[in-house]
Amino acid sequence: MVATRTSNITARDFQRMSPFRKPDSMWTRTMILFQNRKRPECWEDPTLKLAFDYIRAMDAADSDAKRANVERRIPDVAAALGLQVEAGPTRDELEARLLAGESFDAIAGKIHLPMRVIEVYEKLFYNVSESLRATDWLAQEAVGIYVGMRRAPTRGETWKYMALAAGPAALDMLVADFHGREEPQIPDRSRLAQKARFLVWESTIGFSLPETAAVLDGYLALFLPPQSDAEDSPARQELKRLVERLQSFVDLWATAVAGREAEERAVYKAKRKSHPSNNGRRTAHKETAHGREKNQAEDQNPFAGFSSEGFQNVNSD
Repeated sequence: MVATRTSNITARDFQRMSPFRKPDSMWTRTMILFQNRKRPECWEDPTLKLAFDYIRAMDAADSDAKRANVERRIPDVAAALGLQVEAGPTRDELEARLLAGESFDAIAGKIHLPMRVIEVYEKLFYNVSESLRATDWLAQEAVGIYVGMRRAPTRGETWKYMALAAGPAALDMLVADFHGREEPQIPDRSRLAQKARFLVWESTIGFSLPETAAVLDGYLALFLPPQSDAEDSPARQELKRLVERLQSFVDLWATAVAGREAEERAVYKAKRKSHPSNNGRRTAHKETAHGREKNQAEDQNPFAGFSSEGFQNVNSD
């Protein structure tokens, strides 16, 4: 007989440690069970069972009074779900503080929420507290920004990125700057917060020349002394010249590409007139790899990059 080896990992632990899970996998699991008319298994987390009871009771309630009664009976799930649906700065701060590794008690004191609500929210919608050393997974699944995503990160993404990268102190600064709070009192706090937002924005843009020029332009404005203080600074002057040269090159490149595309388009149209398509089939030009790339290039603007002000708008999201 061949001996079989069994694992000591429980089904709950297997689900929790899966590298493919999402932070809100418990809520997703709850909804799947409800939609398939199945009850939670005996090994399921107690918070999942509580959420399942809440969803089933709300579905059965046929009046506002009955739904209000369900919310009174299971207030923690109701409050956690309300935070998730509202998607405001409170939710952004809560998720960022969980990523920063702050305790539930400390978070409750800072954002004025019951600790039990924070515990339920973390389990159902942002289950990261037991995975704080899995930084690659956190960056991909819990923060969710990446190089080349071609938009400025939102307020919540910025806070979560800085919470994971720099911890509670950086997060306190960003949150205080957003709300206009007095604490923490840090010299030049607003400019430091703007620099932090810039760094997060810079980490998301691509590697094209226009985007690189935008990064250098933002760096010039934020990380060197103001022009009035150091107008003749060698570093400032050199960066200015670099940005100007880069922008000039980008302009020339764009003009050359546009002219080349116009020539190719004219040649292509001439070929189509002399070689019409056969029985509605695609032309030979379109069937070639060059033709496919050409068609894609015509649908996309290769210079639709970022402005250097993109990172400044994340507080308004």
